[in-house]
Amino acid sequence: MSTSKGVPKTDYTGMRRQSRGGNWYTVQERTIQRKYGHLLYRIVFDSGYETLVTAIDLHRNKIRDRGYIRFHGQNLPGSRFKNYTHHPLYSKWTGILDRTLVPQRPKYYEDVTLCKRWLSFDSFVEDAVKLPGYDPDRMAELTIDKDMFGSRVGRREYAPDTCCWLTPAEQVIYRRRLAKTKAPQCPYRGVHYTDGFWLARVQIDGERDLLDCARDPLWAALQILTRYPSYYNQEERCRVETDARKAGMEQLLPKPKRIA
Repeated sequence: MSTSKGVPKTDYTGMRRQSRGGNWYTVQERTIQRKYGHLLYRIVFDSGYETLVTAIDLHRNKIRDRGYIRFHGQNLPGSRFKNYTHHPLYSKWTGILDRTLVPQRPKYYEDVTLCKRWLSFDSFVEDAVKLPGYDPDRMAELTIDKDMFGSRVGRREYAPDTCCWLTPAEQVIYRRRLAKTKAPQCPYRGVHYTDGFWLARVQIDGERDLLDCARDPLWAALQILTRYPSYYNQEERCRVETDARKAGMEQLLPKPKRIA
């Protein structure tokens, strides 16, 4: 390739090439338009994005396909915004991508998914301004929440029907409430679940007594039945005793008192 004053003399018309970013394009034609005194070539990427570049741009191959956005090595749909990285919602969008697309993401987000529509930044912007709680003047303090509405439909997904805008403080409060509702329900009165254990805790005459902590709720109920036989009514006592016999835990049942 011969050059004169750094300007390539090669005619690139009809060439099919790959940019440094890994995207393929075709040089359609050389136009009569000029930039800085150089003729411009019209190129079309496989994504459909079309632009005009100089022969120097083609020679250096520093051409960017705006039909795609590179994120962690993935090609995502492009944006109509010229400087989309400066958009006020761009950091919110990339934060969602970090929590859903990156293979080694936080454990809390391992089962969280992202809808296909929000793979496009333009679609995300279009939906984000319609989400509940959106306030353009408070973008610095608002974040996307997927749990408040997502828990109602049973999906942990970033999508238009599962998300809203909340402050970090509001999210913490809601997560605490959500954690309480997720605790398993126990059929035995006086047995409570906390941090992976079942607590046998009773209140007699206004005073609480913590009896035992176990992995099995039935074991905790048997501790109550042994220490406070009158705590359970007849129906509750029969249920505990029946479950204990089914589970092979008869030896833990309180022995009946002998009548002299």
